[in-house]
Amino acid sequence: MKKLTAICLFFVSGAWLSACGGSSTDTSCDTNDDCVAGYLCDQGNCLQHDPVRITTERLPDATLGIEYDFSMEAADGVEPYQWSLGDHPSWLTINEDSGALGGTPTEAASGLTVKVKIQDASTGRNSSAEKTFSFDVSVCIDGDTSICHENQDDKCMEGHKNCTSGQWSACMNLEFSTDRDYCGPNCDACDEAVADGCLHGTCSCGDQAACTGSDICCNGECLDGDNDAENCGACGVKCADGMQNADNPHCTDGACTHDACTAGFLDCDANTANGCETEQSIQICGTCNTDCSLQTQHVIAAECVDGTGGSECGYSGDGTQGEGCEFGYLDCDGDRGDGCETAIDNDNCGSCGRTCAAQCQVHPDGDHYHCFCSQDNECGAQGQCCDGTCVDLFDPAHCGSCANDCTPQLANTADVKCNLGTCDYSVCDGGYLDCDGDRSNGCETAFSIDNCGACGFSCGDNAFCDAGSCACGNNYGNCLDSWTDGCETDLRITAEHCGACEIDCNDLVDHVEDSLCIDSTCDFSDCLPGFLSCDGDRSNGCEEDIWTVDACGSSCDGRVDCTAQVQNSDNPICTSGNCDFGSCNNGFGDCDLDRANGCEYDIWQTANCGPNCDNLVDCTAQVQHATAVSCNGGLCDYFSCGFATPASAWANCNADRTDGCEEQIHATANCGTSCDNVVDCNLQVQNANAKGCSYGLCTYRSCITHFGDCNADQTDGCEADLYTDEFNCGSCGHACTVMQTCIDGICTN
Repeated sequence: MKKLTAICLFFVSGAWLSACGGSSTDTSCDTNDDCVAGYLCDQGNCLQHDPVRITTERLPDATLGIEYDFSMEAADGVEPYQWSLGDHPSWLTINEDSGALGGTPTEAASGLTVKVKIQDASTGRNSSAEKTFSFDVSVCIDGDTSICHENQDDKCMEGHKNCTSGQWSACMNLEFSTDRDYCGPNCDACDEAVADGCLHGTCSCGDQAACTGSDICCNGECLDGDNDAENCGACGVKCADGMQNADNPHCTDGACTHDACTAGFLDCDANTANGCETEQSIQICGTCNTDCSLQTQHVIAAECVDGTGGSECGYSGDGTQGEGCEFGYLDCDGDRGDGCETAIDNDNCGSCGRTCAAQCQVHPDGDHYHCFCSQDNECGAQGQCCDGTCVDLFDPAHCGSCANDCTPQLANTADVKCNLGTCDYSVCDGGYLDCDGDRSNGCETAFSIDNCGACGFSCGDNAFCDAGSCACGNNYGNCLDSWTDGCETDLRITAEHCGACEIDCNDLVDHVEDSLCIDSTCDFSDCLPGFLSCDGDRSNGCEEDIWTVDACGSSCDGRVDCTAQVQNSDNPICTSGNCDFGSCNNGFGDCDLDRANGCEYDIWQTANCGPNCDNLVDCTAQVQHATAVSCNGGLCDYFSCGFATPASAWANCNADRTDGCEEQIHATANCGTSCDNVVDCNLQVQNANAKGCSYGLCTYRSCITHFGDCNADQTDGCEADLYTDEFNCGSCGHACTVMQTCIDGICTN
């Protein structure tokens, strides 16, 4: 029975008003329908609440391909809320607890509608609400810029595009793509196996085109991924790594494999890349499925052994009774792989093929089978009964009769046998001979120096017998290859056979006076001239040539290289340990008289010039009045005579360049331009004062009284008498008439 809330109403000014203030907290409810208006059922009680409502006014627009993220808002009602969607795009979702809208738009659209619903924690009337919204999905967000790609001529180009009014512009500013994820004619990702970059818009390997066929791209190179053992199927996959116990790891069709397993191992996991991982054993022998413990029958110890075709099953022992086979079994088929397959019976009694005329049974000793008998006729025509066992008449232990045992009778023999009831043997034991001609007592003679390897063969002097072969004692040799004279050569002192017959000191000891053998070692008396033993080993003689031009001396130490020490010579040589030479190079002399250092002195120097050391002069002192004085081929020389002045010049008038320019040709008494045209100006210059020579021409200062230089030639002075010369009367050029005569410088009629 629900408790009803009192409702107090008053009519005031034509309207009913509630007179009961506050909310009811003591009215229980199941749904909102149990509460009056303005109240909702909140956790079983009617409490004052406005109905729930969605307060979000509008939804933001979405962008194609970008996660939508917006949270709805609500108010009033009874919390918590639960959100849901009515009609809505398929990509749009809502979190029922938080009201967060999400999802990624898959296509652009405008005017999309979505109905959003909310349910509060109450039930019944006013417990839910819904609201319809409209929004757009644009391709992009205005103002955004994005990288874009497009194909041009089968190459991927990269540029950028701008978003305007929700739409992308065309791809602009195109350049070749270098992005390996956007490359090639379809602008998609390059295959990493064949390309490591994007070059000029196409997939590339290093600076080349992308690899083709079975090639793979590794560190900028196209490699054969099918066959490269260092990059098998993929870069860096080395077949040798992890390949166990296998021969020749290699790559075939992009997979690591090998030629064969190494001995003792098998590939049982069918994975060729890890080689031969299984070690062979008794349980896995030869093949992965061969178990020797099951295959090898009736053996004491099965084994896995090396066979002609690889490992195979076998066992220890020789397959006879008690030797590898279990007691009662024999290996009679010659196949050790199947073990001891034959049970002992009358046809194989104790050994394969041994038949028993009587009964084959275990011997009383308990360790072998035998043919049991009580009398000879039970053992057949070729047998006899000895101590209850049938034995062969040709058995060496019962040769012709049970009591005739050949072994103790035949000393020092091998392969004892019974021959028609008589003891015999095949060969003597090592170290023994049958020298008495009696085979019944075996090989009675031991090897000795007089019976070495054969009866009566003597080794001779200084020898001994070693296991049937003659050998020489210490320090002796059989160098003549005949044992009749024994070991005739003393290896300690014989130069032709020193220490051993084949060692001839004459061949080994070089450059010596006499080859010797001392205490079995090659030696010598003296070295030949020009040779010494410098390595401390006398057995090879005087190995060092100490008179060579590049190592010249009289001892092992302190030798010199004559090609470096002998200066300025045409042919440095080593003579008896001293450096020497043939002749000096031009311009050099051996002035210290020491031939070991060659031609040490430059004799073509200006200050020391000559053809040899004994005739040297100082050209600067000998050559007179010249420039660039030098020594030319051992003779003094110069470039030119000294610079001339008006009053001084020198010339080489004696044709001897060694003394320079010895003659003054600008002197008054010897004046000219060369040696061939000098004159005495004192004689040539007439009627003048202060006669002289200037630049090789005669000159004067002035004419004497009543003379003149009327031909304008200073070299002949004042040739005209102005007192008497009718053509130069009184002065040069003043000529008298035909009827006149020049008297005292005056033309007179």
